[in-house]
Amino acid sequence: MAFLPGRGEDGGAARAISAVEDISAREHLTVLGWRGVPHDPACCGAAARAALPGLSQLFVAGQAGETGLALDRLAFCLRKRAEHEAGVYSRACRSATIVYKGMLTPPQLTRFFPDLCDEKFASALALVHSRFSTNTFPSWPLAHPYRFVAHNGEINTIRGNRNWMRAREAMLATDLIRPDAEGRGIERLLPVLDEAASDSASFDACLELLRLGGRSLPHAVLM
Repeated sequence: MAFLPGRGEDGGAARAISAVEDISAREHLTVLGWRGVPHDPACCGAAARAALPGLSQLFVAGQAGETGLALDRLAFCLRKRAEHEAGVYSRACRSATIVYKGMLTPPQLTRFFPDLCDEKFASALALVHSRFSTNTFPSWPLAHPYRFVAHNGEINTIRGNRNWMRAREAMLATDLIRPDAEGRGIERLLPVLDEAASDSASFDACLELLRLGGRSLPHAVLM
């Protein structure tokens, strides 16, 4: 699920899509297609409507038929590079999770996204999370839920935690995240954290990295 440049940015969406598809090929992924996500702008507030991005779903497959966590690791590399290099914010890029999120209140969600009322749309588990931010200004990319956690707490040690994360980035290493087609390693995905995002977003980004880096989910949460 991707936020693309909005209607006010002439040609921006097409350029972003082209950039994401180029990154996909470099990250050992085949693009299967894009789907414009049905939505009703009349069902969100005026501020949200004024900043509404393009809403699209990207479908990819591993070039070697990867599934599960192996596919998630490839998609992780795609998502991080798309954010850094193409300015495309992806709400989720995983094999078993679809995220519908936005600058919306809970009652607006299902009216804004008709998919969520479609009888053909089924899931073993659905989680709805509403967040009222106190430390970041509301925007589409900062809307909850995040990718591994739905988290409301205020982390009082956030500055120290972020500083330690930056200090340790140079030491990150794992054989599970493949080099790209040009042979570049994990350094191509840095920085791990978005300094403009919330404390919850930083927590989520670290948890995601630890999980995809090979630790079990309970181990990663405890860390």
